Amino acid sequence: MLRYIKNLDLAGKLTLLVLLAMAARALVVVLKAPAFSYALPEFWGAEMASIAASVVLDEGFSSQYRPVETGPTAFLPPLFPYLVSVLFDLFGVYEMSAALAWIVLNILFSSLATIPIYFLGKRFGGEAVGFLSAALWVAYPLSGHSDVLLLWNTSLNLLSLSTIVCLLVHADRSWPVAAFLALGALIGLQTLLEPVVLSVIAVTLVWTVWVRTIAWKHLALVVVAAGVLVAPWLLRNYQTFDQFVFVRSGLNFQLVVGINEKHGIHPNRNIEQARLFAQLGEVEFMALQGEIFQRYIAAEPRQFVLKCAERVGEFWVGAWSDYHNIANYYWINQKLPALKHLLHGLIPLFACAGLTVLWRRDKQLFVLVAAIFVCYPVVFYLTTVQPRHRFAIEPMALVVAACFLHHFLLARLRGERPRKPLDSTWHELGIAHRH
Repeated sequence: MLRYIKNLDLAGKLTLLVLLAMAARALVVVLKAPAFSYALPEFWGAEMASIAASVVLDEGFSSQYRPVETGPTAFLPPLFPYLVSVLFDLFGVYEMSAALAWIVLNILFSSLATIPIYFLGKRFGGEAVGFLSAALWVAYPLSGHSDVLLLWNTSLNLLSLSTIVCLLVHADRSWPVAAFLALGALIGLQTLLEPVVLSVIAVTLVWTVWVRTIAWKHLALVVVAAGVLVAPWLLRNYQTFDQFVFVRSGLNFQLVVGINEKHGIHPNRNIEQARLFAQLGEVEFMALQGEIFQRYIAAEPRQFVLKCAERVGEFWVGAWSDYHNIANYYWINQKLPALKHLLHGLIPLFACAGLTVLWRRDKQLFVLVAAIFVCYPVVFYLTTVQPRHRFAIEPMALVVAACFLHHFLLARLRGERPRKPLDSTWHELGIAHRH
């Protein structure tokens, strides 16, 4: 068996890894299934499913807080609710079969992420790190925590973002114009899927210009192509709300949820808040949330800073109490919380160790990864943290963790001298390697 696997070409090995990833994620779903409840709409899909139901019922992109009809919305980006609406159209609105189809898609999206993760790992540390990164992602659900358990856009989001970052770190000036336009189109679709990750994409784009793998004119092509895809949604929002609204409108609301998370103000769980939303309309409701937040900041600045500091720990290690307790997101609900926090915190711990390897091996890559880890979580520090929020950059964290594991464990156990594959890569490309 091992000889057969060894003789496989790259496509065969990656196919095998994807299949193993699907099996691991299916196992997690089976073990978690008794804890799922899809009997009532509020137990699954939340705003994503509610908007999808409105689309299927010919009510347009609206009413994210069913059963209250709140009118047209830009609370969520459009791409994934429309995808869920296809599932509802095929299997029925809020039917168990639709939920199962959603989970199957999650398994597929999450498993396919093995491919860009491999190429990211190879780019960071050679073929061995590539396969180790992919293997870590394959086995990741066996920790008990997996993106496929969430009826949200999480799995597709991490697949899309990993693919974009992988393409960007492999970008080259010799690419044809069509390749940069296609990359921009992919970024545009990502924006319509989940704009919160634009910080990661922006950091990586600037990095590619800084290390001179692409020129400013290539960056312009990417931005224009992305803008063309996003523009129709922005125009729809302007026509709907009579003012400019970006891809999603809920920042003020999330800021207020962050300061009142324990007081049940979320319209999904508070019918009075949902009715207030319907009464005011989305624009006025969001303006009211902005005023509430500003008054809070003026009255309690120290408390807000403390809340943000607390959320830093929650993002990287997980919450210990209340609704978003990490113990509720693993196989065994509300059991073994200390072990679950340890498992959840191991990835960022090893990723930090991997950053030290990158610092010695290639400072340009260190800058990229460090900037992503610093910039991406900021919006969650300021608003609210859920376990799914970290999944977008989990593949990157696993790749950097794999750099550490390979450098300090595998290479040393074999008595090999740690490699510096990227130094030679820069010289081959004719790029000045800045230290």
